[in-house]
Amino acid sequence: MIKVCIASSRWKEIGTKCYQWAESNLPSDTELVLEPTECDVFISVLYGSLVSEEFISKRRCYNFHPGILPQYRGAGAFSWAIINGEKRCGVTLHELDVDIDTGPIIDTNTFAVEAWDTAETLFKKGMDAIYGMFQEWFWTIIKGGLVSGKPQEGGHTYYRKDLRAAQDLTRFVRAFTFEGKEPAYYTDRNGNKIELRW
Repeated sequence: MIKVCIASSRWKEIGTKCYQWAESNLPSDTELVLEPTECDVFISVLYGSLVSEEFISKRRCYNFHPGILPQYRGAGAFSWAIINGEKRCGVTLHELDVDIDTGPIIDTNTFAVEAWDTAETLFKKGMDAIYGMFQEWFWTIIKGGLVSGKPQEGGHTYYRKDLRAAQDLTRFVRAFTFEGKEPAYYTDRNGNKIELRW
C-alpha cells in the first residue's frame, strides 16, 4: 500500500481541491494520510513550511510551486512577475530539497500576463494551472514513474519581506515630485491615468 500525504498550508482552497480530486481518483493500492511522517510520497500544494533533509531522505517529495522556476522561487511570484514586466508567468512541479524551491524541475506550465492582470487574477490562473498539473501528474508521482527532474541553474528567491518592502511607494512618489513636471502615476483598468503626489 502506497501512503500519500497531500500537504497545503492551512488547507488552502487549492490544496483541498487537489486532495478531494485525489480521494475520488485513488488507485486501489494507494491510501491518503494526513500525517506527513506516515507517508511514502509527500506532495506539497502551497505548503508553507520547509521540510528537513531527514524527512526527504525517507520518502519521495514533490512540490507544486506557484511560479516559474528557477526565476521565481519563494513568495509572491505573481506579484513579482507584474513588477518585473513579465509577459508570461506560470507554475512548476519540482522535486523537494531542503532549500526554498531549488529542487530539480519536472514540469512547468506557463500562461500570459495580460495588461489588465493583477496579482489576484494571476493567482487564480495559477491555481487553475496547478490543479490541471496535479491531475496530469498525480498517478505518475505516486507510482514512482517520474524521470529525474532537471537540476536548476541560477535563478532568484523572493522572500515575503521583499514583497512588503516593494509595497511602499513613498520613494517613487517623492522621486517624481517636482513642480512643473509629471508626477508618478498608475493606469487603472479603464485606462485612466491616476497621479500620485507627495
